[in-house]
Amino acid sequence: MAALLVSHGRPGFYFRVLEEGEVGAGDKIVKVEAGPERVTVAEINALLYLPGHPPSGLERALRIPALSAGWRTSLEALLDRERQGSGTTGNPGLGPAMGPPPAWPGFRSLRVSRKLHESSNVTSLVLQPADGEPLTAGLAGQFIVLRLRPRPDASALLRSYSLSGAPREDRYRISVKREPQGAAGPTSIRRFRQAIFST
Repeated sequence: MAALLVSHGRPGFYFRVLEEGEVGAGDKIVKVEAGPERVTVAEINALLYLPGHPPSGLERALRIPALSAGWRTSLEALLDRERQGSGTTGNPGLGPAMGPPPAWPGFRSLRVSRKLHESSNVTSLVLQPADGEPLTAGLAGQFIVLRLRPRPDASALLRSYSLSGAPREDRYRISVKREPQGAAGPTSIRRFRQAIFST
């Protein structure tokens, strides 16, 4: 799916949040300023993901003041390679990032200490370590992988859930939506073991 989006020039990025605020249905989007280089989404997409990386295009993109640090790193790596005349392909700036080491190896047992009914089909679960030892406080955007066994005779299921609570070392909070045919909804989660959380 990702390759299909990129090949059609619609990779999914259009805006960068420069100032946080509230946006609601029906709000107008007004263009208040144009960048000095006027580089389009299609042009950036081609520079980052498609074959052929002209130095003039890369230099033009690198002059964008609002360019994110990640894109700047990727574009600079491409420009360095073009200047060296390397015949390799791909984007050297898109290599796997080295994240922090795992919080712990394998799985840890957690227990549901509280259930919060957020809406008619969403329930939040507060999870605490069964052994009483501290957890590693999560970061924004991180998730945990749960190994679930809805019934004693059922096979284990692996499910990823975003952390939905403030970072704490004594608990995690996840929010689960009930799906009509879902195998791991909030009502079926009773006992499980939790894997390392990752970005």
